[in-house]
Amino acid sequence: MGMNPRLLILPALLSLVFVPEASARTLHRTRKHPAGENHSLRSRKATPELPSPGSPILDDEEQRYAAAKEAAQADLAIQQLKTQSDQAAGVEPGRNAAIAYYRALFQKIREEDRSLTERANLTEAAVMRRLNE
Repeated sequence: MGMNPRLLILPALLSLVFVPEASARTLHRTRKHPAGENHSLRSRKATPELPSPGSPILDDEEQRYAAAKEAAQADLAIQQLKTQSDQAAGVEPGRNAAIAYYRALFQKIREEDRSLTERANLTEAAVMRRLNE
């Protein structure tokens, strides 16, 4: 038995009639305020501007992060964890060794320069997500 052609047309017609962005709340808000006044935009806080690539602020942080990472990698305990991670046999032991290495590395970076804590936290979170995939 074939499909009823009316049922094939129904979703196309509904998409033309129903607009998800125009919910009842949005319609109520637009009717309440006169044209040209959008009170919801006035109450929003402006997002701070991020430094542009190549700005002195970004370059300074990059240099401090590179120096802290280099100092952390020079630590004997970190070097041993890296060696264990590189020489681990098997997927699961290698992953566990890599997790231990990166946790110790980022902890050492935080200890080297406290102002890099947020960046170290974000980078560590990204690395851990990648290792846990």
